[in-house]
Amino acid sequence: MVSIASGLTTQTWKLLHDTVSGLVSDPASRSKKWIFSSFPDVTKTSFPGYPIITIDSPDTTSDKATFTKSVYKTDSSISLYDTNIARSDAVTGSLLRAFKTRNTSIHASGLTNTVITESSSDTVEVNGKKVHIKLFGLDFDVVNG
Repeated sequence: MVSIASGLTTQTWKLLHDTVSGLVSDPASRSKKWIFSSFPDVTKTSFPGYPIITIDSPDTTSDKATFTKSVYKTDSSISLYDTNIARSDAVTGSLLRAFKTRNTSIHASGLTNTVITESSSDTVEVNGKKVHIKLFGLDFDVVNG
């Protein structure tokens, strides 16, 4: 159960990471890490190549409070970066299926009213490579008390 007292931000990020790493397979079949908390340095030799996924640290704001309960709004985003648009589309499908599959356990953990929004693709140049970006917004409510 996600708890305000023991670190809502950390627990929510871990839940998102566990969902992605547990249900979304690396299409490049690498043994290297490909899911990050921020965009990695692409110039380092440790860079695993594309695709990569980043999971932003969740933001939490207090929404309502009564004498017995508090409701918090928590949101985060997941970004997918890839040089291959077809592969990016396949990973997008895997990400959406992962959250649909885990929706019951996410709800049971205390994150309710899950809303996932998917952006259209954008393309940028990163270190001389054309990289496609897909952003997923995740919003949850957390009731404490």
